[in-house]
Amino acid sequence: MTQPNVGDLNDERRHVKLHHEHVSNVSSTEYPGVYPGEDHSWSLQHFKEKLVVKVQRLSEKSIEFDVVGVDASIANALRRILMAEVPSIAIENVYVWNNTSVIHDEVFAHRLGLIPLAVDPRLLNKKVQDETPTDKDTVVFKLNVTCKHRPKAAAARGEIDPEKLYINSNGK
Repeated sequence: MTQPNVGDLNDERRHVKLHHEHVSNVSSTEYPGVYPGEDHSWSLQHFKEKLVVKVQRLSEKSIEFDVVGVDASIANALRRILMAEVPSIAIENVYVWNNTSVIHDEVFAHRLGLIPLAVDPRLLNKKVQDETPTDKDTVVFKLNVTCKHRPKAAAARGEIDPEKLYINSNGK
């Protein structure tokens, strides 16, 4: 049996696999002693030779690229660094006046904070802590949604579909 070329991109052991219910092969096996007779010691030269970054799509506001030839943990570290360093706008303060939903105010506020906002951060000044907000450092949103029973929805006995029973059941 022929041994695979160390670091060969066609080596199946290097491919992260996506299955219906899970992801496999995310752990690195490229360290000394894993496979007898193969040298997996790290070298910068080898890393440079095997690293491939291919830009798939580029626009003024986004870039989509593939990183090939690195362990999944390195690609994930790169992803997390980029997410932390790219300026973005998020909801910070939520004021709730009348929440009659089953979701607690704190959970609702947290979920709102997870929504990515299409606001260019360069258009706002950085907000200074403990300073009164101004229109130059703040964006204000108002959310006013009411979920009500649909007229004549009760006539359909046994109906359990929220879309048929309620108006605005899923924010539509």
